[in-house]
Amino acid sequence: MRNWLILMLGVAACGKSTASTVSGRAAHEAATKAELVALEHEWAKALEAHDTAFFERTFAADFMATSGANTTDRAAMIKEVADTSVTFLNVGDEDQLVQLYAGGKVGVVTGRVNGAIRVGKQELGQVARYTEVFEKRDGRWQALAGHYSSLTATTTVSDVERRRMEDSTNTWIAMTFRQSEQADSAGMMDSYLPSEPVVSAYDGELITSRDSLEQSYAGLKEVTGRKASYHDVKIDVLAPGVAVATMLYRYEGTNKGKKFIKRGVYSVVLAERDGRLRLIQESGSTVRPKE
Repeated sequence: MRNWLILMLGVAACGKSTASTVSGRAAHEAATKAELVALEHEWAKALEAHDTAFFERTFAADFMATSGANTTDRAAMIKEVADTSVTFLNVGDEDQLVQLYAGGKVGVVTGRVNGAIRVGKQELGQVARYTEVFEKRDGRWQALAGHYSSLTATTTVSDVERRRMEDSTNTWIAMTFRQSEQADSAGMMDSYLPSEPVVSAYDGELITSRDSLEQSYAGLKEVTGRKASYHDVKIDVLAPGVAVATMLYRYEGTNKGKKFIKRGVYSVVLAERDGRLRLIQESGSTVRPKE
């Protein structure tokens, strides 16, 4: 399977970053974000030149990309870069957000990209939502994980429908995090379509078995002092009754006497079925450093 969408989306985070002050923490954060912006510019040039050496430096050894129900590792991604039969065209970024964690050593970039690829004489447009996680290792940024959701650019959605779906999606997110905090495994499983396979990818592991997913959720009951929260939600309404949402999350608790904090990025595709929102697919990437 070719991963043109994933490769192109890595170029997306190429907007401008400015600091409102020239001193202190704000200046440090602005400079760090600028490093990620510069890295994305290099990514774009490397794609055009099929520069596999750049991606060998930039992709961490455990890099994993998720797109739909598919996961792709570092080696497969670099192989795609080397394919000279594909040309990347006019990649543009929208709705970009860069967040920093662990004292500026971890960066999460989210956004929406418009662009195209040329294969032979055929040009293919791409519109998608992306989330990428970077960590600074040995003084340089490494891409740890990426999640990419293709959007339907030609579907017309009215303003009324867009607001309705945004409200419904926000309500669903709040309910889901509340269920996670309460370890309500039955409620969480009820979000999935009852007669179709589940698609749940976390940190490069893909789960398509309903029994495996239910067992994973049941394990939450062993955690005490559970607290779940989210922020910086980005919602795209793809079509009437269909939306994709990306957000940053934090989950903490105590398991077997050991306190933990997990933070990361969560993306979900939702669709209305039988009068309610159902989870079609989801993906999460954990930012491992703790506070």
